[in-house]
Amino acid sequence: MNQLERQLTTPAVVAGLQLTPLDCTRLEETTGFASTRTVEEFLRAVERLASITIGDIRIPFTPGQLAELKHRAAKRGRTVEVEMQAVVDRIRDELFYKGG
Repeated sequence: MNQLERQLTTPAVVAGLQLTPLDCTRLEETTGFASTRTVEEFLRAVERLASITIGDIRIPFTPGQLAELKHRAAKRGRTVEVEMQAVVDRIRDELFYKGG
């Protein structure tokens, strides 16, 4: 068998993550509608979920830090969103003292 025949009969090995339509649907339940249409859209969705942005300042979190935030929120009987709102409120209180 020559090289051309081998190329035509050998399945291509595709590097990277291969997702089924069901996989994409499951991911979009977390990352948002149509976020898996392109690699770039999916990366933006993941980055958006893994950080807090205040104005032009982006605070990224590692998976371990996100797990810790989730753990702390659960200990307090809160969602991660409520826990993060409490952090933003503390920053706001520190910047703009309410004491008068």
